[in-house]
Amino acid sequence: PDAIARRIVGVTGDPCVNAYARYSEILEYLKLNPSADWRALDDSVFEFPEKCPELILCNPSTGLDHRVLAKLTQWLQT
Repeated sequence: PDAIARRIVGVTGDPCVNAYARYSEILEYLKLNPSADWRALDDSVFEFPEKCPELILCNPSTGLDHRVLAKLTQWLQT
């Protein structure tokens, strides 16, 4: 929907096929769009290195829940 589309800052490029594929896609995006502080909301823990500090892990069954929103809010307020 247009209400959401206006809020999209950018998208990653072609998919990566390697270990931690989603993380690799994000790093490639950041090469062209540098940001020192970022977070990924994702439900696929295997797509990121172990203990990735930028990952806010979502439950694949519930998506954004109070726990995830609290972590996101904490990050946004720092």
